[in-house]
Amino acid sequence: MSKKILILLLISPFLLSGCEELISKSFDNETLKKLRSENTNLRIQIDKQQRELKAKEEKIFLSEIMIDLYDLRHAMEKYALSHRGEYPETENLKELTDIVKIYLPKEYSIDITYLETVRSSAKGYIFIANVNGNKIVISNLI
Repeated sequence: MSKKILILLLISPFLLSGCEELISKSFDNETLKKLRSENTNLRIQIDKQQRELKAKEEKIFLSEIMIDLYDLRHAMEKYALSHRGEYPETENLKELTDIVKIYLPKEYSIDITYLETVRSSAKGYIFIANVNGNKIVISNLI
């Protein structure tokens, strides 16, 4: 969704309440009731769209974390192929990405805020992320 639409959605409740005050001074009761009803309906629609937008953003973010973890997994597998089937031994994401960086996409980055576990031993690896209560587990040990 474009930034203009997002900004409009965020400020529209304020615009609507200001318009309501101006309108109430220049219309009769019946017209005013109809306008207030429409205003209420518009507020409901705005709230619904804001919730939908938030849900879509969370889903997109969850997908991005999954893609980043699968990129790391792919790099780990490529590393193992060139090192007699053994994986690097570390429990530190920075150290791990430094070891396998030649196998990662050039602009690789991952939001470490959501990572709970990053472990790698000679026999395998496990990465666990928690994004808003959704656990993502990437491992070759399971």
